Amino acid sequence: MKKLYVAFLWHMHQPYYKNLNTNEYTMPWVRLHSCKGYYDIPSLVSHFNKTNISINLVPSLISQIKDYAKNDVKEKYLSLSQKPAAELSIEEKILILRKFFMANPQTMISKYPRYDELFKKRGATLDNINPTFILGSFTEQDFRDLQIWFNLAWFGFEFVKKDDILRELIQKGRSFSENDKSIVLAKQQQCIKELLPLYKKLLKAKKIEITGSPFYHPIIPLIINNRNALESQPFLTIPDSPFSAYEDAEKQIKMGKDAFHENFGENPHGFWPPEGGVCPEMISILSNNGYNWMAADEEILYNSSDGFRNKGDILYRPYIYENEDYGRIYIFFRDKFLSDSMGFKYARNTAETSLEDFFYHMQNIHEYTKNFDYQPIVSIMLDGENPWEAFNDGGEAFLNGLYRIIEETSFLETITFSEYLEKHSESATSLGKLYRGSWINHNFEIWIGKSEENNAWNLLSRARNFLVNYEYNHPELLESQLRKAWDALYIAEGSDWFWWYDDDFSTENDLEFDYLFRQHLKTVYTSVNALPPAELGKPICKSLHTISSQDPVGFIDPVIDGKQTNFYEWELAGYIIPSFYGPMKKLTPNILKEARFGFNKENLFFRLDFENKQVFEKNYIVDIIFLKPYKKRIIFKLIKGEHQEFSIMSPFGHDEYRLERNFPNLAIEDIVEIKTSFDSLDINPEEIISFAILIVKDGVTIERLPLDDYINFKSPSLDYGSSMWTV
Repeated sequence: MKKLYVAFLWHMHQPYYKNLNTNEYTMPWVRLHSCKGYYDIPSLVSHFNKTNISINLVPSLISQIKDYAKNDVKEKYLSLSQKPAAELSIEEKILILRKFFMANPQTMISKYPRYDELFKKRGATLDNINPTFILGSFTEQDFRDLQIWFNLAWFGFEFVKKDDILRELIQKGRSFSENDKSIVLAKQQQCIKELLPLYKKLLKAKKIEITGSPFYHPIIPLIINNRNALESQPFLTIPDSPFSAYEDAEKQIKMGKDAFHENFGENPHGFWPPEGGVCPEMISILSNNGYNWMAADEEILYNSSDGFRNKGDILYRPYIYENEDYGRIYIFFRDKFLSDSMGFKYARNTAETSLEDFFYHMQNIHEYTKNFDYQPIVSIMLDGENPWEAFNDGGEAFLNGLYRIIEETSFLETITFSEYLEKHSESATSLGKLYRGSWINHNFEIWIGKSEENNAWNLLSRARNFLVNYEYNHPELLESQLRKAWDALYIAEGSDWFWWYDDDFSTENDLEFDYLFRQHLKTVYTSVNALPPAELGKPICKSLHTISSQDPVGFIDPVIDGKQTNFYEWELAGYIIPSFYGPMKKLTPNILKEARFGFNKENLFFRLDFENKQVFEKNYIVDIIFLKPYKKRIIFKLIKGEHQEFSIMSPFGHDEYRLERNFPNLAIEDIVEIKTSFDSLDINPEEIISFAILIVKDGVTIERLPLDDYINFKSPSLDYGSSMWTV
């Protein structure tokens, strides 16, 4: 019986978090993922006799892992974890409350009762106005337990399974001591130290193949020429300043290969192009560096072929791309459906259901390809670190079942890509052209084309042009200065900085990513004793977690009845529409669909629209909090009724509020409508009004709009109405 080969490629990478000027790591993700996905994936495969996999370890990730293994890394989240809870300052406690719940609430927080208890005590979002109000309810023991759980929850199943002490601490769950914390952090360090030796051992035993990458994970086609984005999207808005640096692509790929040899004692055979980004011009660089094969997405194959054919007829074999100008290389194209199912879909089901789905597709592919005159191979390539956060057990049951099913199924067999070419290179067929695109929608729109992304490209281009010219005109520069400047530039070429700009994806750490990108660019200048441009001192991110907003543009006077009385009554109001993004998108649906706000000469109006009318049955409380001009609150229960009251609360003492008075101008029916006078909020003409809207249940904030900011607009002037159309 002809076998169906299955080749897995688990891709592991992080952006370069170390600030070259301070040598401080700004984020904890290398440290935390090292104890989870980076350890689980190779460790698990060692338990299976017939399972072989491929892993992509980006060189800049290896470099950071090595830093942590030395145990002398400066990282603020690690320092906050190490500090005795009794010695934490107010500022440090606030930062811990903000950042030590950076984990999947459903699968990494709620599964641990004490961690979940602390999360609910803090609330899903932290109120920016009065963080000390929350501090008053957190004890020293609460902070110590939180310090431990932030680190303990990030241990993956493989390391915990072999460590009795960690299992005992998980079982203990609460009332941890400082000694317990020292143990957890020591175990974390132990795990990181074991990591690279584990990869080396499995590589030597041929249980895994490790693929190469450019050092700092740049998207090679965009580095060669960011106008390459126009092939897939001819009308894309591209940056004003062209970026074209073929030599940087050469340098990053050469640096990556050299780092691979330094760490593993051999050269890589396979190449993972960052973000699956490919173009013909990169092939000669890969050939010159000894690469035999590379990976790409199936949509690149379809767009490189002469017309679309049945997926089963063309996908399950390798291709040879050969061009007299660019060289020759084998290409494996990933099965997008199966890869994305593992990355985004299977975590939502039971392991059994997901495995049944996987095996069903394997049976169909085998049945379709078994009579082909070549040896079929299914290439499954995906992120090897982020998916497991969405599985209740970190992916343990699914991954164990996945490898077990393949080993027990007579027509299935895992294989590495290089091993396949050693045995079945004759199965490869010629590919006439190579389309320029990535593994997301076969284009580059995630990383280029929108205003923030293009601004970042312009700043990157400006920094590179500066460095090239400065180096040419200053031969006296020290080699160490130039090396640091070029390293900073290469770091800034990495794909992740552009990933988080604009509204494609976003996290609560957007501003930190933005800051670090600009710091890397600043280092290009400061390394050679030059003054960075002023633009690098300003955030590139314009706004967070908001896809649309507008200030009021004229007077309104809506009927307060909880209904859309007529189309125009809110037409001139300001509005804000929420959107919450992240690597796996928001985990729960939004409650608020839209908020509108406006005024006439004397009154301020609010309108809230909700995604689901069942919201009125959930015992929610709406809390509209004002930061400017005075700290006040509008609070009411979200219960249907045309003639209801809302309360205005004013500050009293330290971070406490008391009832000022109740007002009757509230209606809740299809929508929420509120009317209150400027006088009731002590707002004068032409004052800045800053507010945010909280949805609260059982004393816990479960949604905030905007998530990390305030809505800001100006109250009308005394003569505002004379110069505006009014309703």
